[in-house]
Order: sequence, then C-alpha cells, then structure tokens
Amino acid sequence: MSAARFSPDEWRGHCLNYFARFEAAVSKSLEVAKEAGRVAKIRHLAGQQLADLIVLSEEVEGTSKQLKAFSNALNAWQIIEPKRQFLAHGVGPLAHEQNGDWLLLLDVNSYRSNVASFTRWAVREKEAEHFATDLTNAFKAMSGQLGHFRKRIQQK
Repeated sequence: MSAARFSPDEWRGHCLNYFARFEAAVSKSLEVAKEAGRVAKIRHLAGQQLADLIVLSEEVEGTSKQLKAFSNALNAWQIIEPKRQFLAHGVGPLAHEQNGDWLLLLDVNSYRSNVASFTRWAVREKEAEHFATDLTNAFKAMSGQLGHFRKRIQQK
C-alpha cells in the first residue's frame, strides 16, 4: 500500500483482492495440470485446491533452484494465509486510538465436530499496513512461481 492512509474497509478490500487473485492463480495452475493429465479432478474449495497444488508441486520436476524458489514463495504465502479468514469472515468493532490510528477487532466463529471455536485478530493500523506489504510481496512471489510452475507442467 502507499503512504496514503487507508480506511479499514479499503485495507480489507485491498487484501481480499490479493487473496482472490491468488486463488484464481492456483485454480489456473490446476487447470493446466488437468490438461496435461497430471490432475484428474479439481476440487471446489480454495483450501482443497491449495492442498492439491502442494502435493502436485512435490511431483513436478524442476531444477533445485526452481524447487527452492517455489518452496520459499509457498512458505511465505502460508505464513500470510491464516489471516484470510479474518478478512473474509471477521466481524467486530472499529475504534480510533488517541493518535488517530484505527484499531479493528475481527472476530471469527468456526465449528469443527459441532464445537464452536472463537478467534480474534486485533489489528492496529500500522500492523495492517505491514500486513498489506507482506501480503503484496508474498502474492507477487507466489504468482511468479506459479507462472514458472505452469510452464514446467506444460513441458512434460
């Protein structure tokens, strides 16, 4: 993000755009793999698709440099990805601190085996700016690696 200040909604939209673009790039990579006969079925959910892509990435050959670059980009993305649920599904109050910065509380309830789990991300404006930068960098790295990955799939 730039030096300009962004509202919490603008920040969320900016971040969700990168997550959506990443999911589209993963789907595109799986489509290429399907056309090459490397994948029989593309599952519906984004998390499932990413899991399938990770398995596929371990099967597709490449130079040690290519494999390391892909692995590094994927690791950077996996550090960022857990915050997606808060941006997409989180609800909560917005407060303004005395210095004018905002503080956003994002609460998510999820259910596993019929048991509720409550999680919260309390994100301050400065943290949000750093997160947006990290997300942008992780997206660019992963997007580039997925492009190279698709080329490697098509070569086989």
